Amino acid sequence: MSTRKVALTLFSSSTCSLCTTAKAAIVNVQKKTPFSLTVLDIHKEECPKEFRDKYMFDIPVVHLNDKFLMQHRVPEDSLLEAIKHYEATGKIKAIQAANQFWQQFKEEQSKIEDLLNESYSLPKSDLSQHFDTILQRINTMEKKITEALDYIPSYDERQFSLQLKSLGDRLEKTKAELTPKAKFSFKSRKKKPSVLKATLTEKEPETDNKKDLLSDATVLLKDESNTILRLGQKTIEKKSIDVLLSNLRSCIVILEDPSITISAVHIKNVQDCVILCGKIDGSVLIYDIKHSLLVVGCHQLRIHDANEVDILMHVTSRPIIEDSTGVTSGKYIIQTDDINYFDQIEDFNWLKKQASPNWTVMSNDRARELNQALKTDMTLTDLPHLLPNKN
Repeated sequence: MSTRKVALTLFSSSTCSLCTTAKAAIVNVQKKTPFSLTVLDIHKEECPKEFRDKYMFDIPVVHLNDKFLMQHRVPEDSLLEAIKHYEATGKIKAIQAANQFWQQFKEEQSKIEDLLNESYSLPKSDLSQHFDTILQRINTMEKKITEALDYIPSYDERQFSLQLKSLGDRLEKTKAELTPKAKFSFKSRKKKPSVLKATLTEKEPETDNKKDLLSDATVLLKDESNTILRLGQKTIEKKSIDVLLSNLRSCIVILEDPSITISAVHIKNVQDCVILCGKIDGSVLIYDIKHSLLVVGCHQLRIHDANEVDILMHVTSRPIIEDSTGVTSGKYIIQTDDINYFDQIEDFNWLKKQASPNWTVMSNDRARELNQALKTDMTLTDLPHLLPNKN
C-alpha cells in the first residue's frame, strides 16, 4: 500500500520563540519522513483570513493538507505519529481527538445541568455535599480542557471555557437561592485571625451513580475571609493532589509544601488575597480574581477576568489572559534551568500587533521586594504591603 502525500503548513510569527522551536521540531521530523513544508507568517497578507480570525492568538499552528493538525506545542514524537497515521489511514488523528473531546464535553455539560436542576428537589441538609460535587465536576472539566490544548482549536477552547464559566455562574446563583447566607456583624475588631487547616474528608459513595466523580485527591478551600489557609496533615499524607480555591476574601493561602505534589490549581472568585502556590506540576486556571498577589511556578497558566493582580511566576509555556486588566507580571525566583515566559503573556482580547495595555512587566524593585517577602512568615497584617496598589 502506497503512503499518502503529506504537506504541512506552519502558521507562525517570525518574532515568536515558541514558533521558532516549533519550526525546528518540524524540520527534525522532516529528516525522518519526507513531506513538503510551507511557513506562513500570520502578520503578512498571504496568511488566509480564516486563519487570522480563528488562530490569531494561539500560534504556532500546524495544518496537514489544509486541515488542522495541532497547535501551540509541537512535540516531535506526536507530530511523527500523526503523519504516519495519516499516511496509513488518510485520517488526521488530532481532528479525531478534538471531535471526541467535543462529544465528551457535551455529555458532561448535560450531566452537570441535570445536577443543577436536581438541586431544587433535594433536602436542604444534602445541598452542601451536592454543590461540592457539581463544583468538582466543573473543576475536572477545566483540567481536561487544559490537557486537550494540544489538539483542540483555540476558538473551541474559548467556547468550552465560556460554557464552563456559565455553569459556574449558574451554580453560584443556585447556591445563593437555595442556601442564603445569614446576616452577621463583627462584634470585636481585636479578635486575632484564625489559622484554618484544610483537610480531606474521606467519604464513601452514597449511590452507584457517583463512581465517576472526582477522586478524594482534591482539596477544597472555600468561603473564607480574613484567614490564613494551609494544607492540613491529612492532605499532606496524600502523594498528589489538585487544589480548588473558591470565594476567598482577604486571605493568605499557603500551598507550598515540599512533602506533597500539587498537580493542578483552580482559583475562582478571589479578592484581596495573597496566594502562594509554589511549584505546581501541571496547570493553574483562574476565573475572577481581583486585587490580589499570586506566586506560582507551573507549566501552564490561564487567567480569565483578572483585575489589579500582581503575579510572580515561573511558567514554561506562554501565560494567557482573557477579559483582564491591570495584570503585572514579575519573575518568580526558583531553582530551575527551564525557560520562563513570565514576560511573554498572550492576551486573547487584544487584536492589534502593539503590546497589550492589559498587562505589564513588574518593576525590578517590586519583584525583588516580593521575592524577599516570600522568605518571611506572613501574617494578615502584611496584606496591605503585599497587595497591588489600587489605581
